[in-house]
Amino acid sequence: MNEYLLHFIWRHRLYSTDDLSLESGEKLLVLHPGFYNRDAGPDFGEALVRLDDTRWMGSVEIHMRSSDWMLHQHQNDPAYNNVVLHVVWEHDTDALRPDGSKLPVFTLSGRVNRRLLSRYRRLAQSAEGIACSAMWKGHYPEAAWQMLERAAIERLESRTYRILELLEQKQGDWESVCWEWLARAFGQRVNADAFTRLAESLPWRIVQKLVNHPAQLDAALFGQAGLILPQVEPGRISEYRYVARKYGLQPITGLQWKRLRMYPSSFPENRLQQLKLLLMAHPRLLADFLELSTLHEAYHYLRSAWQNTGTMEPGKDTIDRWLINAVIPLVFAYGQFHQLPKLNERMLRWLEEMKPEGNEMVRRYRNIGLSAGNALHSQGILMLHSLYCMPKRCLDCLIGQYWLTKAPP
Repeated sequence: MNEYLLHFIWRHRLYSTDDLSLESGEKLLVLHPGFYNRDAGPDFGEALVRLDDTRWMGSVEIHMRSSDWMLHQHQNDPAYNNVVLHVVWEHDTDALRPDGSKLPVFTLSGRVNRRLLSRYRRLAQSAEGIACSAMWKGHYPEAAWQMLERAAIERLESRTYRILELLEQKQGDWESVCWEWLARAFGQRVNADAFTRLAESLPWRIVQKLVNHPAQLDAALFGQAGLILPQVEPGRISEYRYVARKYGLQPITGLQWKRLRMYPSSFPENRLQQLKLLLMAHPRLLADFLELSTLHEAYHYLRSAWQNTGTMEPGKDTIDRWLINAVIPLVFAYGQFHQLPKLNERMLRWLEEMKPEGNEMVRRYRNIGLSAGNALHSQGILMLHSLYCMPKRCLDCLIGQYWLTKAPP
């Protein structure tokens, strides 16, 4: 038993409500448990309870033992003066509010279903990386797919927060945000930081001036990346020096490109060449992304940048990754910022239409019976694992909640 579980029990009213009474003997009726507070202050706010014939509205504080009130020094914090009920697992002493008045105490022990406690103990004590995997034996309930969809949206919202932080740094310049976010995606996980530094060193206002001058754009990108060999490519290095002087570009120091255990198609030189061709073919990147109405249009739009160019074309899986990690989060964030729900709905629909990613984490969940049916599910799996399974936040997860409260014996 812990406070995390007590919060869950109180919030969802998972206790016997027959003949409730306080430790002082007064009758208790819980009209509303209150709203869960994850920040500083009492655990639940705006709760509504009736003690005998008197209604009280205020906060609820929850502890394992009533003596924890003093242990946490709540008796000295004015924020706890409005606590109307102290909910505990075990009552071991009376406690006072900061104003000196006595706290009403309600004890939960003996009122909670033993099966719920036993199941929670199994989750808490599980040594598996995915705590509930052994309980379901490969047969997950409908709640699992609902949770994947919720987690996928949470992942998009998390990326939206990062994009809007970047937007603030760029003083509201969405095109600059698009450029840096897209460049990072082209680096994929291995070279994401290096591509980000490259994009930061070559501002979008300069890129815009170079897109109609292929040799100069090429020199600027590869020169800033440190990927020009002066003795082998004298013309290219000369072009870079000219562009650097003209636009005041400062070479990046300490940039390290990674190629170990990587297919040649993913080498930074190839990804940078593909990024250059995309910029030349579609200089209105963000505006174009916002106008693409279907996933089919998005594929055609991106592929057209590399067709008949003599450059190694990226495969469909690579394009999927760029859509999932760059285009979709950007458009979703733009829709959130400008309150355009149709853009958000369109991006979610694209994820539902795309095949699931084939990374190690998705395969791991498939092996325990939770198979992603589309990219929305696979994105949900990534968020589910990092935000819920790893920290064992089972009580905040729809799958864990179902197991504790609804799954048959």
